Amino acid sequence: MLESSVKVPQQRNLELSAYEELARKAFLEICAEQAVPDDVAEDAWNLSESAIEVARQQGVRFEYPALKAFLSHMVGCVVRARRGESVSDVGSAIEKEVGESLINAVFSGLEPLYRRMGAILTRPEAVLVATHIAASRNGGKQDGQEN
Repeated sequence: MLESSVKVPQQRNLELSAYEELARKAFLEICAEQAVPDDVAEDAWNLSESAIEVARQQGVRFEYPALKAFLSHMVGCVVRARRGESVSDVGSAIEKEVGESLINAVFSGLEPLYRRMGAILTRPEAVLVATHIAASRNGGKQDGQEN
């Protein structure tokens, strides 16, 4: 098990499921690799937990490589939000492929956490999160590529 000073809140259960433990391990690896400060890591974990829950509600369970990429994206979202940055605009073709209902689910699941961090969840960021979820739902294929 990777040692880290990052405190990952365990809100739902004292005992983590194997999947949650896998997510936690991947998250701690990302934080160690990227030297993520503890306060950023805590916000990123909270965001990640919510995003994974949105994915679960959509019937998606990430395999390890996709899970790690997804969590890395969540860390990046928090880092950009803390800097007051946003991702660049995402093409409407991707939005159509992902689907409005999934994008809306991401918005409703993640927007409150962004607000608590003092940031704004933008549509392009929600589309990127939804794209990761949709890619995992479709066997790892995203934009015609293998993840």
